Amino acid sequence: MINEKSVEVMICTLCQKHKTLGKNGSDSWSKSGYKSLRLDKVKEHEDSSQHKEAVTLETKSQVTIEDSITEKTPLSEKEFEAVLCATKCVHFLVKHNIPVTTVYEDFINFAINDLQSPILANLSKGKNATYKSRTTATELLTAMSEDIEETLKQRVKKSPAYAIMTDEATDISNKKHLAFCAKYVDEAGEIKVDFIKDVRVDNGKAETIFKETVELVQDEIRVDNFVAFGSDGCNTMIGEKSGVTTRLKEVKPELVTVHCHNHRLALAAKDSFQSLKEFQETDEVLSSVHKYYKSSSNRTTSLEKLQNVLEDCDTKRVKQVAHTRWLCHYDAVTSLKDTYAAVIMDLENAVESGNDKVRIGSGPSASGLAKKLKSYQTVHIIHFLCDALKPLTQLALTFETNNIDLSVIKPKMDSTVSALKKLKTSPGVSLRKASKLMDDFEISPTEQKRSVVHAAENKFIDNLIDNIESRLENSDIIDAMSIFNMSGKGSFDGNDEIELLAEHFSEDVDSALYEWDSLKDCVAELDPVVKNSPSALLKTLMTVSPTTGNTYPVVTKLCSTAAVLPVSTAEVERVFSSVNRIVTDLRNRLSVENTNKLLHVIKK
Repeated sequence: MINEKSVEVMICTLCQKHKTLGKNGSDSWSKSGYKSLRLDKVKEHEDSSQHKEAVTLETKSQVTIEDSITEKTPLSEKEFEAVLCATKCVHFLVKHNIPVTTVYEDFINFAINDLQSPILANLSKGKNATYKSRTTATELLTAMSEDIEETLKQRVKKSPAYAIMTDEATDISNKKHLAFCAKYVDEAGEIKVDFIKDVRVDNGKAETIFKETVELVQDEIRVDNFVAFGSDGCNTMIGEKSGVTTRLKEVKPELVTVHCHNHRLALAAKDSFQSLKEFQETDEVLSSVHKYYKSSSNRTTSLEKLQNVLEDCDTKRVKQVAHTRWLCHYDAVTSLKDTYAAVIMDLENAVESGNDKVRIGSGPSASGLAKKLKSYQTVHIIHFLCDALKPLTQLALTFETNNIDLSVIKPKMDSTVSALKKLKTSPGVSLRKASKLMDDFEISPTEQKRSVVHAAENKFIDNLIDNIESRLENSDIIDAMSIFNMSGKGSFDGNDEIELLAEHFSEDVDSALYEWDSLKDCVAELDPVVKNSPSALLKTLMTVSPTTGNTYPVVTKLCSTAAVLPVSTAEVERVFSSVNRIVTDLRNRLSVENTNKLLHVIKK
């Protein structure tokens, strides 16, 4: 700075703020200015008692959220109300994926100055302390995240049994995330599925995932009640020699490991597609039509205008095929089925108007696609798939539900298989509409072609049913847990299964059988709804337990295990969907630690 005598001098803003003095009462660094503009003098001042005193005074003036909560520097009633409102502001920003540390201060100032908020105006405490800085925003977010995480861990600890589901993924900035979710029983006997934490890992190797999982269940929760582990079923997770599940069973021998049913269903359907040439060719047509329109806004606009002209055609876009997500695959065939006539007409218009000039390697041509779409094989199989994939998609959506348990799987599978078998003898709703489309475009197949396509469709159904039944086959332990669907149980039903489960989980077999016999007599008088699933039965057991005592401790533990077995890892996939919405191109520097804090608030 320049002093009164127009001489350039140095001033320490911290010493100036707190008016500290140097040796012999000198105020050269705090008021009049130090004339020697040398770096060594700055370093010398930094180590001086004058500057250290200023630093101490500055530190004391800063009040943190933690200090206020622990009453080291208690807040007044108005200040507490203001901090509570500030916490709600942080919560609002996080829930709407708005960068908290970037926006918080301006957001608060806007509320105080422009909206004239009387409560938030009390965020200033004393001369220097304030709760309007980005530091406060970080502290509030951390406090919320830690409270949520600790509360969830305590709930899981109290559960008679719990399962851990995990998976790893890479965000947009190539940081590797490992997310954990828990399925557990709350105090009211309700089955809950919650996100626990997201940690950064250097790699997705089995050893790394194993160490993080063991640290969670042994050090942070409670390993005694850890009964099941759910994963996507990749070799890293379920490898026989050194997979995560193999390593976990060395720590917890009775652990039940579950391969996500949705992933298994996807593999079953994928195997069925790949086994038939006609279905592979139809898939290629689907992909080509999507690529044709996605690569050009002019083509997309042309199709939309044509759909608006056609009275019986909704305005839809052709969607992308995805063998890993059967809801997407079903949407893709349905979207083409609904726009079939418009797509053919648009492609023919492109050919007639001379807009079918395609460079080598630039994608499919309109004339080529029109020819394929007007073939009997493509028309028939597209409409057939709309009918065949619908029950498959409904089964996948059932598996994705958080409150599903094992009692639902077999009835839903049987229903799916029954719906597929029916398609062999009578055409589905979509296939019945294909004949009109073929008449409109004069598609007349030979008897031989009809026979080949129908044989391929029947073979597809047979393969699909075989693959579903083989892929979704469970272990003896998991199958034994179906006894907790007690509707129609006789006097001796389930004894063998209870004995098997008691031995597997190291429970007293005689006590388990005694409790089971007693429970069957009691359940016989209950409402049928209570008896049709492990979760419903468990809720009844835990509801009466506080008044009558835990009459069935072993059976309750076994029933809890059946209720918390993870049918799918859909909740972990939802976590990574949230990560993709949080860590974007504009927020690519977010650490996994801060992403974890944001996830706790967003997912709760």
